[in-house]
Amino acid sequence: MTPDKVYKLKTTESQEQKKVVKWFRYQYPQYRLISIPNGSWVAGTGNRRFALINKYKAEGMTPGVSDLFLCVGNENFHGLWLEMKSKGKRLSDKQFEWSEDMRKAGYITDTAYSFEQAKQIIENYLKEIGLEV
Repeated sequence: MTPDKVYKLKTTESQEQKKVVKWFRYQYPQYRLISIPNGSWVAGTGNRRFALINKYKAEGMTPGVSDLFLCVGNENFHGLWLEMKSKGKRLSDKQFEWSEDMRKAGYITDTAYSFEQAKQIIENYLKEIGLEV
């Protein structure tokens, strides 16, 4: 590849989520932002993979759960569920259903398509619940 032919690589949802977690843990070490590895790829072949999937389901793996959960609330909201998506992707029906259920239960839910958008959503949420940002 010549210097004049530099291609911008598309960032993945995983890369964006890693940036969010790294930034948050540095910026707000007093709070907890956790990952929900619900849609994780399960390693193995054949029976091993099938057994692991069944084990995870029995342990509570639930389709549609958001990627990140910010465990900080106040008297109005219990926390923030944040779904990370690659640009151009949309929520699955299960993800939309989870989001609606969480809203009804007193949580804020949102979807971010980039690190910058996730950062803004988190900062807006922290301000909304009365914390210094």
